[in-house]
Amino acid sequence: MNAFIQSFGCPKNLVDTERIIFLSEKEDVVFVKNPADAEIIIINTCAFIKSAVEESMKAVLEATLLKGQSRCERIIVAGCLVARYGREMFDKIPAIDCFIGPSSIEEIGCVIRKYRRCGDSAERRFIPEGRKPVNFHGRKIMTPGHYAYLRLSDGCSNNCSFCTIPMIRGGLKSRETEEIVKEAEILAGKGVRELILVGQDIASYGKDKRMEELPSLLGKIDKIKGIDWIRLMYMHPAHITAGIISAVCDSGKICRYMDIPLQHINDRILRAMNRKTTKRRIIGLIDSLRNKIPDLRIRTTFIAGFPGETEEIYGELKKFVRDMEFDRMGVFIYSPEEETPAYDLSGRVKESEAAGRRRELMNIQKNISFRKNKELTGKQIRVIIDSFNGETGYYVARTQWDAPDIDCAVNVSGGKSDIGCMENVLVRESSHFDLFAEFKQL
Repeated sequence: MNAFIQSFGCPKNLVDTERIIFLSEKEDVVFVKNPADAEIIIINTCAFIKSAVEESMKAVLEATLLKGQSRCERIIVAGCLVARYGREMFDKIPAIDCFIGPSSIEEIGCVIRKYRRCGDSAERRFIPEGRKPVNFHGRKIMTPGHYAYLRLSDGCSNNCSFCTIPMIRGGLKSRETEEIVKEAEILAGKGVRELILVGQDIASYGKDKRMEELPSLLGKIDKIKGIDWIRLMYMHPAHITAGIISAVCDSGKICRYMDIPLQHINDRILRAMNRKTTKRRIIGLIDSLRNKIPDLRIRTTFIAGFPGETEEIYGELKKFVRDMEFDRMGVFIYSPEEETPAYDLSGRVKESEAAGRRRELMNIQKNISFRKNKELTGKQIRVIIDSFNGETGYYVARTQWDAPDIDCAVNVSGGKSDIGCMENVLVRESSHFDLFAEFKQL
């Protein structure tokens, strides 16, 4: 039986997709690259914001057009869109055969077995949340073999007023430490050299249970042979403790890189966002991190156009971005999401105005990034080789300060290497977001 799968959303969703593929292949499913060649189309969806919902829905509707016009016999929709709008979709889109919520993906094998056994007589199904615990040990890694995402938890209990995650994924559910360490060891045994730790807020890991928290877990992962880099993604600024900072300082493997989504800096907006922190605390945290970890690079994100963001408040955010000179930064336009507390807030900012603010902030960051990259010209740095671009003749690599797909790339020439190798390179040129380097023996 042939299947085609599409995955939308964040790396946390990608981990679910990897699990879906693994479980399906255990049922002798063969995945193909063209949906027209598939008997089953599986779509693992995202529903975090309106644009993600629209992208996922477009893929779902395109799949329904293939049903009966190609080999496609079954359509399975999984993931966050099911948790948020699945019941409504079940009633309105009869061409979809099965809906599987994000915490029920373990059921995919059962569903496929039923299709094989019952054929056309298999009934449509809506599989409710949480029938079985999700087991991440068995995954078909979709990233290049030298790096993989390691999910520490699901859900979130921060309850930021703009965020749909609690209604989609529920509250924080940390995985058992032993299970995470075991999975990390399995990945290392398969040749993974870089583990990227993800969750809605990994700084909160373990706080929902009487169990070890992030610093202790990092200490155990740090000891795993074969792992060279450990990358920390998605840490709420209110939950970064002295213990986490010490764990980074004490480790030779944890990348000097922290992804800390700040979202805003104005105290009134932070309160409206329910961020549980203040401008003073944020500045204190950043100063502390930079003082204690001198070679640290900080990635952050902001939301432009949140309700109540006046020109004066936006000016405060703009000045903060200029003054703090973040190493990596992204900006999102506020997306009003129904059923979130922020949806009913007054002081909505026009989308066109919010888009203009986003452009201005990213232009400021572009200049900061260019200057920081230029400072690396003539310096020797260590990179991991991600791929080879046959058209340009460059190896595409990353430093420890860059996460895959979202941060800067290092284009390396003047020698040969293998994908997944770590190499010493000499930076010759720089652009706003990329570096150009040559292989160099330190």
